[in-house]
Amino acid sequence: MKKNILFFVLVCILAGCEEHKPISGAVFSKSFIQVYVTTVDSFGVQGYNDDAIRMWIKGENIDNVHDALDEAFKSISKQFGDTCYNRDVVPFINKAIIEEFFINIACNKDFNDYPAGASLNEVVEFIGSSAYEYVKSGYVNESNWTEELINEYGKYTGIKRYGYHLVVKKLSELTVPDTKLLDPTWMYLNFLEKPSSGEYVFTVTVKTEDKVLQEDITVIF
Repeated sequence: MKKNILFFVLVCILAGCEEHKPISGAVFSKSFIQVYVTTVDSFGVQGYNDDAIRMWIKGENIDNVHDALDEAFKSISKQFGDTCYNRDVVPFINKAIIEEFFINIACNKDFNDYPAGASLNEVVEFIGSSAYEYVKSGYVNESNWTEELINEYGKYTGIKRYGYHLVVKKLSELTVPDTKLLDPTWMYLNFLEKPSSGEYVFTVTVKTEDKVLQEDITVIF
């Protein structure tokens, strides 16, 4: 009987050790966000699943790893209240854009009821993820994902992540608050309407306070 009890205790201890196994490569961090993209200097686009466009943004990075950037990083973290996470995080894994920007998309030829060159923001849906609500809640409100949202948007790579809330809105309805602390790496433009079959060239425009950036992409429907 004693042997059985000792065996049970040993199993529990081992199980506990496995459960709390340290994350490989992780370091202690006071902030949930590891990298702030402070400027929108360029962006990229590529086709995704034949009915959407993936996009990503690049700019000046301020991180909490390089000593030369330490003061600037602390200042931004304080601005967003991201100063007491106090947990282990893999460096560079949590990123966020802090410069405000707006997106527009147009086509080189008629797209259903929209003439060539007209904005398609009313029929294109923005899909992204933001750490703002998680940080704002004091690291309590981890997610807004429901089973229904998982079924509909879980297919988009990189969107469902710990501490990031799903952001889904028509481009015409996307506001500055919606873009706070967005992940710059995984964003999508989903067509809510499909045109007649054929090849279409879309121009995606990203505007900031002092820049207008454009990229073209061909999509075959």
